[in-house]
Amino acid sequence: MSIAAALGVKDRKDGYMEGNGWLISWCVGHLAELSDAETYDPKYAKWRREDLPILPESWRFTVGKDKQGQFNTLRELLRREDVSEVVNACDAGREGELIFRTVYYLTGCTKPMKRLWISSMEDAAIREGFDNLRPEGDYDGLHQAALCRSKADWLVGINATRLFSVLYGRTLNIGRVVSPTLALIVQREAEIAAFEPVPFYTVELDCGGMTLAGERINDKKEASTIAARCKENNVTVQKVEHREKSEKAPALYDLTTLQREANRALSFTAQQTLDYLQALYEKKLCTYPRTDSRFLTDDMENAVPDLVSAALPLGEREVLRLVSLALLRAVCSPCRSAETTVEARCSGHSFTAKGKVLLDAGWKTYAVREPSKDSTLPNGLTEGMTLAVDAVQVKQGKTTPPKHFTEDSILASMETAGAGDMPEDAERKGIGTPATRAGILEKLVSSGLVERKKAKKIPCPGG
Repeated sequence: MSIAAALGVKDRKDGYMEGNGWLISWCVGHLAELSDAETYDPKYAKWRREDLPILPESWRFTVGKDKQGQFNTLRELLRREDVSEVVNACDAGREGELIFRTVYYLTGCTKPMKRLWISSMEDAAIREGFDNLRPEGDYDGLHQAALCRSKADWLVGINATRLFSVLYGRTLNIGRVVSPTLALIVQREAEIAAFEPVPFYTVELDCGGMTLAGERINDKKEASTIAARCKENNVTVQKVEHREKSEKAPALYDLTTLQREANRALSFTAQQTLDYLQALYEKKLCTYPRTDSRFLTDDMENAVPDLVSAALPLGEREVLRLVSLALLRAVCSPCRSAETTVEARCSGHSFTAKGKVLLDAGWKTYAVREPSKDSTLPNGLTEGMTLAVDAVQVKQGKTTPPKHFTEDSILASMETAGAGDMPEDAERKGIGTPATRAGILEKLVSSGLVERKKAKKIPCPGG
């Protein structure tokens, strides 16, 4: 509808729009998907181990029964004699490419293809995109990547699900993406269950209002001995290091980063954030959400002021607030701070103290969470200086177990999973894509394999 409005196409037909020299129609998700196993051979209707693995020699597609009507409409439009070429205006991403190409090929269309490639639904962006249509052939690789993803899902899902279900006598759904995600959660829960806390001790010296901390010590008696010796001696400053630190503003949110922030700040699930963001996209208040891009296009510049005056439902408004804050941060100056590190020795042992003073908050003025507070050290500290020890204490702590996954932390783990095993020039890393990770988590929760607690934690019952 946005494209139709931008191109002045107003005549609504059954399943498409027409006018101003254009025919505009749509898909409903994936109109056609890879066929079930029994389509290749009726014997596959029964799950048997001896039939595995099932490896199609040539792949087939099936149009969903509830989508056949729209598919027929598209086929008629593509075959019309007055249609000279076809524009792929699906989402500017891998799945949009697959949705279009699958319909194009299944209808037997051979007409020239062009590609609309835009990330904003602003009228100006749409019109500019149509003024600069690209050759569809430029995106052959994107289509092949999407097809590869689809076939990999099929091969793993069909074969692994049947194998494990037959072996264990119950339906066990195995997925190329869902199962590794579940494995991450199970492994984390096992680590928590097996964890045994280990105590440690830290000697702290108070020297004129400055606290110097020693290294962690596992033996309490040794820590007490060091504390007793330091109480009777002075501290000698070994090194004083001053440096100014400048932090550039972080880039704008991509989908995963925003989902993580919304979970931390608002306790939204990844799916809730995606749904709110999709609604904002359709209202032309944000760019296309299902990507890992963290930059704005030039055509969005004039629309930025409108963000602050939008009247929205609560969830959408809060997500837009986060997005707007990120935009404000991105155009701010760096955050500048002065940091001081002091290294000292007492009774043959090393101690350190750190101080930090904010010089210019810069982009952190718009931080979602409170910025760190100043921690000052005494002025006039120099190398070789001797300081009296006013007080000594031994602080006891203990190692802590790994934390249960939150949607924030599981998204981070999914994004970086296997990164060390990927080649340097690999475009994508991790489990799933920004667009699919929320759905993966929802599938795990809805299947009962994972339980979501207190809106944020999603531990796996029993490890």
